[in-house]
Amino acid sequence: MVSGTKISAAFFWVLALCMPSATLGFDNTKGANAMIVDNTGTVLVEEVVQEGGVLRAESDEEESEDPTETVRQIQCPKNDVAFHQECQLSVKFNEPCVHVLDEMLYRMNRTDYWLDPHYAGEYTLVSMDNYIDSNKADRPYEVQFEASHLTGDNTFTDHFIITLLKGADDSKCVMQGCSTRRKASVDDSSTNYCNMYDLYCGNQDWPRCEYVKYDFSVSGYHESFPNCHHRAKRRCHHPPEIAHNLSHYKSTVGGHGMERGMNAATGAAATPGFFLLALAATALWA
Repeated sequence: MVSGTKISAAFFWVLALCMPSATLGFDNTKGANAMIVDNTGTVLVEEVVQEGGVLRAESDEEESEDPTETVRQIQCPKNDVAFHQECQLSVKFNEPCVHVLDEMLYRMNRTDYWLDPHYAGEYTLVSMDNYIDSNKADRPYEVQFEASHLTGDNTFTDHFIITLLKGADDSKCVMQGCSTRRKASVDDSSTNYCNMYDLYCGNQDWPRCEYVKYDFSVSGYHESFPNCHHRAKRRCHHPPEIAHNLSHYKSTVGGHGMERGMNAATGAAATPGFFLLALAATALWA
């Protein structure tokens, strides 16, 4: 019995040949630390190093595209910096564009206390052209809006444009997005990708994302990346407690801010001084 040992994916097939009576498979619930189990659930190998294996949740590699698919030019915000980082992506949703637009605006407006999981950044809507309710036959798109995203440490402001196009029928939608940083940079740590991904990810994605009304991870979506080298999903989720501007967080809907779940019953404000007093009391009782 091999236990707690890292082995190569090639050794998996050796186990399969040596144990024909057992059905072997990967238990991917541990992400990269996948296990080999048989059909009875017995763990044969606790940790596997997959040679050449790619986990969708953490992939930084380009996905293969259908060569017959017509690719529409993705519109990006103006950026005069010669060497900069940006992310261009296309997402096919199994939901109508009105649902996609509503959910994105809900999250940008922090509806129902939604908080950007990427260091509690700030979204700002700059402009929007909405043709969803229009009867114009030759409209170029359903919706197009431009917005900005301020990083949680108040350091970088990225700009992005999202365009929503009608899919194969009225029940489907295609999103085209481009986020860019107007500063010279080599690696944005997937921030430009996260600026857009955090507006549509859901509970069944990894890492798990909170949603407001529509969970697109349930209905399903497919991403493709014409130009987005840095796009690790694991970088799109960081504990908001370490965000520098978290103490100044205020919901634009209702103005309740961070007191939800802490002082909502008494109505007391969750101020930095309150946290310091609580921390001091904890230290005295320890």
